[in-house]
Amino acid sequence: MDHAIPVFVGPEHLRPEDFLNIVDANSGTLRELTLLGPHVIDMPIRVFSALTHLEIAVPSGEELTGLELVFHHAAYLESLSLAGWLGFDTFHILQTNSSSLPRLSSFQLLSLDYPVSAECYTMLCDFLRGRTLLQRLSLRLAAPWTTVCMVLLVIKDLPAIRALGLHTGEVELPIILDFAWLGYHLPTTLEALHLAIFWDSDAMDISTLTPLVSNVLPPPPSTTTFLLMDVTARAD
Repeated sequence: MDHAIPVFVGPEHLRPEDFLNIVDANSGTLRELTLLGPHVIDMPIRVFSALTHLEIAVPSGEELTGLELVFHHAAYLESLSLAGWLGFDTFHILQTNSSSLPRLSSFQLLSLDYPVSAECYTMLCDFLRGRTLLQRLSLRLAAPWTTVCMVLLVIKDLPAIRALGLHTGEVELPIILDFAWLGYHLPTTLEALHLAIFWDSDAMDISTLTPLVSNVLPPPPSTTTFLLMDVTARAD
């Protein structure tokens, strides 16, 4: 039986050495693993070689160390989630390992850093470009809308993408956002879309979303596709 072992190492839980012993003992059957960023580097290489699903969380004040090991040794990885305080180095590792993880079908990148620079977005684009098996993508990267558009141009060309989540943080959008342009640059293969954007509800009418909806949703009688709009309005 495959095993999923959530990992929260601290004084009230396992000592790091005890946890490593447990993981090592199950490395032959371990397929899913959740880790805190500072402990990635402590994992035996053989643990990564069998994983199909990996989640890494980076708490405030901690560092993600050893991420290169994942890209070098997790050849069977299908799902990767990176969340928390990621920093520039994480994006650089993504870029320099853009040809790794050939089986990746699900990728989540949730950064609490603010804002995420255009350079980091460029490195992310290099990682995503050409991933023909990627079906699910979730991004939380606070940046100006002109920077966010960089990654949309790459996502549009992902042939297998089915579900997209895009959270731009609390960076205010232009007063007039061209939703028709946004809809045109979303993949036509989408079956689920979650947008979380900060906008001025007083300056926009809900009717401005019509071009986005009409471009993304297929005509009736299709029932396999839905659109979820999660729009964060300005609070007075």
